[in-house]
Amino acid sequence: MISRNTNLVIISGKSIIWLANSSRVASNPVLQILDSGNLVLVDNMSTTQGYAWQSFDYPTDTMLPGMMMVDDNDSDGLADIVALEGARKRYRLGQWNGMHFSGHQKLPNPIFKPVFVFKQQRKDKWNLATMFPLDTCDEYASCGPNSICSPNRPIRCECLRGFAPKFQTDWDFQDWSGGCTRTRLLNCQDGDGFLSLRGVKYPDMLRFWLNTTMSLGKCKVECLKNCSCTAMLIHPLLMEALVV
Repeated sequence: MISRNTNLVIISGKSIIWLANSSRVASNPVLQILDSGNLVLVDNMSTTQGYAWQSFDYPTDTMLPGMMMVDDNDSDGLADIVALEGARKRYRLGQWNGMHFSGHQKLPNPIFKPVFVFKQQRKDKWNLATMFPLDTCDEYASCGPNSICSPNRPIRCECLRGFAPKFQTDWDFQDWSGGCTRTRLLNCQDGDGFLSLRGVKYPDMLRFWLNTTMSLGKCKVECLKNCSCTAMLIHPLLMEALVV
């Protein structure tokens, strides 16, 4: 229903169980569902374009034509697309770096701008253009911790340098979910350093520290001060240091 202050609410009994965050107050509010499936709250008395609220701004587990994913969210953290099956992560596209998602391959030549063209005739039904996950390496954590997944190799999972399979028997039977463990204890204060990795998806940064003014060298020093620090990187566009 539409409340007295022209906001959209869902009420159970006398309790409000959901409230829309309208961008503006409508003097003559009307709730409409468009042919696109977008539920919108409009002001019939207003001559300006736009909606006071629209459901397309709050996508759930289904994307419809016309929905947009934008990078102007002012909330803290890093934008990341994740597909869930219940509470289990099935797929993540990686963080947005200002040009593309880190887990999605881009054209190697920055001069070209890719354009998607779909030439099949309209058949009044959904046509599959692309899908995720595309291969076994797209499965979330398919090789476990401290490993690299390469879909074009005969053995797709391999441990990072300095690591070995945590469960060798499982590894021999191509069950890589246990991941890899260090071959020797980490000594971050004396001798141990960093392994440079290129062309990989950024790690799932469940816990990280961000510094917007730190150089690459200082970022390395800060990471080595803490033996629980597992990785560091510099954001390619914003030049912000991330310590994981």
